[in-house]
Amino acid sequence: MRAATPPRRGRVWPLVALLLGGAGLLAVIIAIALSEPREGEVEITGVSDAQRTLGGLRQDGPFIGSPEARVTVEVFNDLQCSSCAGWELETIPPLVESLVRERRARLRFRHFPMGQRERGLAAFGAGSAALQDREWQYVTIFYANQAKVSDTGVTDQFLTQVASSVPDLDLGQWDSERDAGEVEERLAADEEEAVRLRLPVGPAVVVLGPRGSRELVESPSAAKIEAAVREVS
Repeated sequence: MRAATPPRRGRVWPLVALLLGGAGLLAVIIAIALSEPREGEVEITGVSDAQRTLGGLRQDGPFIGSPEARVTVEVFNDLQCSSCAGWELETIPPLVESLVRERRARLRFRHFPMGQRERGLAAFGAGSAALQDREWQYVTIFYANQAKVSDTGVTDQFLTQVASSVPDLDLGQWDSERDAGEVEERLAADEEEAVRLRLPVGPAVVVLGPRGSRELVESPSAAKIEAAVREVS
């Protein structure tokens, strides 16, 4: 009986290459499908920018920066104010670089609902992120993508997408704590403080230091805020 002749090497390698090529193509197709936003979702961007600005800094709830800093800069803003996003994204990064990283001041985010409506869903999402010391990333990424939901408005799906993009945020915990009493109390306290200060509509900053305080309203520039820090230091 004649032994079977083993397949010639020249015929095997093209077949292997074809199979590997097909597997690679399938992997690419699956990766593209998984990366594309599903219906109702948007493409979340600005995560790397947020990390470059905020990465490596200490966060404690609504605060970012060293608790030993002599000055606190309280930032009053509304996440669902469409005209406020640009101010936040333009003003906060240079303050983080010049004040927070140099330990000259720390920042505190205050939720300031503007207009007649009650504070929006986004504030509760950010407040829940604060319980994991990730509020500043949440706020920054939210503002970077806010315009993408200008037609539909802020939805639960969008808030979850933002939360999913925040590094080291436990999504399950974030979702379960959005309606926590601690979050509600914090948001109410922020709103009461804005009312007490009689802040006009628009982003505002209160600078607190050993030599007093300064209130800056109507979307103050980073330069004005830094000048106020020097005055109260």
